[in-house]
Amino acid sequence: MRKRAKRAKRTKRTPSPEQMRRDILTKLAVPLWPHTGWALGVGRSLTYEGAESGVIPTIEGIGRRKPVPTSWLRPKVGLGEPST
Repeated sequence: MRKRAKRAKRTKRTPSPEQMRRDILTKLAVPLWPHTGWALGVGRSLTYEGAESGVIPTIEGIGRRKPVPTSWLRPKVGLGEPST
């Protein structure tokens, strides 16, 4: 019998908190999950419920992704505008 080669597990790499903070400060929009949920301190379900109900604004029309404008997110979490 031949031995089967082990497949490497596919895992999505969640960005570190520092990377998420940097993205919020430097990008025009960030993903709804995990960036926005992490910044607001809520879980995945509550984050998506907030987007569905309109509490969290999202940019529509980009496939399945629901990016959140950082211009809305920065003041909510106490981060100022990025320095130039």
